[in-house]
Amino acid sequence: MTFLVDVLAAAAVAAGYAFVGELALGRPSHGAAAWSASFLVGAGSCAALLFPLSLAAPGHAIDTELALLLFAAGAAVWRRRNRWRVPRPATVGPTRFPADPVARLLLAAIVSLALFFAAFNLWYGNSWDSVQVFATRAKMLFHQGGLSRWWFPEDAYDARLLAYPPMISLTEALVSRVRGTFDFDRLKPIFFFFYASLLVSTYAAGRAVLTRRWALVAVLWIALLPELMTRGAAGGYVDMPMAAYVAASVAVVLEKNGALEGWRSPLPWLLGSMTAVKQEGMLLAVLACGAIAAYWIGERPRRLAERLRTNVSAMAVIAAFMVSRVAYVQWTGVHDKTWGPFDAEHVSKALQNLGAVIGLCLHYMLDPRMWGLFWPAFLVAAIAIVLSGPVRLRVLALATSTAAALEAGLFLFTNWDIQVHIEGAYTRLLAQLAPAAAVVIVFVASRIWSMPAGSGAGAP
Repeated sequence: MTFLVDVLAAAAVAAGYAFVGELALGRPSHGAAAWSASFLVGAGSCAALLFPLSLAAPGHAIDTELALLLFAAGAAVWRRRNRWRVPRPATVGPTRFPADPVARLLLAAIVSLALFFAAFNLWYGNSWDSVQVFATRAKMLFHQGGLSRWWFPEDAYDARLLAYPPMISLTEALVSRVRGTFDFDRLKPIFFFFYASLLVSTYAAGRAVLTRRWALVAVLWIALLPELMTRGAAGGYVDMPMAAYVAASVAVVLEKNGALEGWRSPLPWLLGSMTAVKQEGMLLAVLACGAIAAYWIGERPRRLAERLRTNVSAMAVIAAFMVSRVAYVQWTGVHDKTWGPFDAEHVSKALQNLGAVIGLCLHYMLDPRMWGLFWPAFLVAAIAIVLSGPVRLRVLALATSTAAALEAGLFLFTNWDIQVHIEGAYTRLLAQLAPAAAVVIVFVASRIWSMPAGSGAGAP
């Protein structure tokens, strides 16, 4: 019975997030990809709202967030009332997955892995950061009712955790409020919804450029990666949810050819929400914006002025998320001593450690025990796409490569032992980029597979 209560509480919060996302996007959700996007937009929006709500209603921000979820649910029921009253026209037969045995086999494998994650996630328990970083802050939110600048007096160093983005902590606090009590050991069910969103969003990203079979291959590969199915993903870390945001953003970018398309489009909300998920979300959001801008500049015929004019409201949404994030960090007054400042001393140290950082990051990136052939395949596929692929895939490959390189570059300024820091963090950073990399890999694989027998490497 306790397990059922935990699952229902998590499902209620996940549904509330999806309904908030529908309010933000101004449309009901139709289909799994739309529901996934609404869920992610709602989660990110609620996390970004937590800071201003904590200022406006100290001690009652969590209650206000719950009220928002209930209001959004009511709005969703009201929006659908007419459709429920009007009988649906008769259809010829039930809607089914196409009679493709290969696609059905791939889908069955993916569903089996999702069910495995659901069970393993509950059994595995919380890993270190899950408790120390996110669940501890969730308990503070649960009891304090909102964000604060207070940390435990005997733990001065970890006061830096106050500046971490609050999305997972907020979600765990909301689930606990729905349940009525806070328990570190009963927070895990919510992560299944992020995992399902990751798989659905990866499929949507694949379908923008691939056939159904190949899109399912991309999803299956993602579902099999240890960093996104076991390890930190099942341990309550936030890298798997961040990967879901990356996958959903890639899906919209590829489908819309780089168009933000106004403030009601999912893309600006998804990119902005990254800043509320993890610290490196700001880097990924800025990089994504830069990649979109590069795509606009490289268009032929160029329509840069038109693009800017059409997407000004979307850019305002992204800017609002970023301003909220920066304002919150400034408000906490936290100085994270994990990273050295960008001064002459640390620049000199970074240059000295450049070779070690490159070597260690490549070691963990190419370790077959961790990734198999995933990242070597991406490096080969990225080169192939840059040389002869569609423009939007070229931009995706370059953006993913740049993100992997920039995140490795962060370790040049760590104040920790370099090997310890890279060993504990870099593979998790790579996991966030895996959906984008999978689309690149499988796109090249599909071209090679469909290449006529005897044709050369340069064949179209």
